[in-house]
Amino acid sequence: QRPGRQAAPLRKLASWWLAHFDSTPPQSAGRRFPDERAVNQLRKISGISQELSDRIRLFALGEPVPPVGRAALRVGCRHAWCELESDSEEWQAWIRNWAEVAGVELWQLVGWIDEVGARWCGPQPQCEGCPLAGFLPSGGPREPET
Repeated sequence: QRPGRQAAPLRKLASWWLAHFDSTPPQSAGRRFPDERAVNQLRKISGISQELSDRIRLFALGEPVPPVGRAALRVGCRHAWCELESDSEEWQAWIRNWAEVAGVELWQLVGWIDEVGARWCGPQPQCEGCPLAGFLPSGGPREPET
């Protein structure tokens, strides 16, 4: 891609960040999460998808908002843990619950889901060797409806 296409959203993201956090790192003791108005502004930045805004909120701000990307959709649907038609709140609740049951941090689970999606659960599932293969429904992986 052309660098100019990426520069505009990055500038807008930086402006959004400075408007809501000044120069205080969000990991500092006085960290605060953005309010709903700020989140809506983040999502309206051209080039920032809901998934990316949720990644920013989780990884940069530590907010418990799991991003629902292609990997999560494939893993959840193929294992019959969530339906493709479910809304983003249901998907996020499923991911949060999975992190709680597994006893891991949300950011860590999201990373694992991304890795499973990249290595085993791509457009064509490669279930052999996948750490989640034992959790497939009888009959094998279900295909997400497009």
